Amino acid sequence: MRDRGHNQIRFRLFLFAAAGAAVMIAIFAFSSNGGEDSSRQSLFFLNTPLGEWILRNLPALFPGDGEMQLRKLAHMFEYCCLAVCEVLFFDELLRRSTRRLTAAAPLALCWCLLYAATDEYHQTFVPGRSGRVSDVLVDLLGSAIGTLGILLILAAGRLILNHYNKNRK
Repeated sequence: MRDRGHNQIRFRLFLFAAAGAAVMIAIFAFSSNGGEDSSRQSLFFLNTPLGEWILRNLPALFPGDGEMQLRKLAHMFEYCCLAVCEVLFFDELLRRSTRRLTAAAPLALCWCLLYAATDEYHQTFVPGRSGRVSDVLVDLLGSAIGTLGILLILAAGRLILNHYNKNRK
């Protein structure tokens, strides 16, 4: 029975690592687009019903026009997704620790910050793009939102399970 549980843990570790890697590959791919291609993608999305709804209903969170707003929101969303994957990965990796959630969160945030910084550095080599510290901060904000969200979900789920298990006994 122990082997089965160990295999499940290894599978979950692989799954969360693969999901994180997929998000990082997507971020890298988007960052590899030249400035004109990136603008074209943003403008295309802005003309969709969802893009128009976002511009109409969300307050201006960042300076700039609609395209700049969309770019910053996209940065936040990408890193929100990455943070969720990384918190789940580190939480599973540290599953024997009594403080696994409190350890997983800072590890995930550090990983996201490191990836954001290297991604911005990568953009300095892409024609029409530049690396900005402000973008790293926007990425970190998205990472913090994703980390907080998944921590709340995991903590609530564990409270419910603990309550259920206490009542079963």
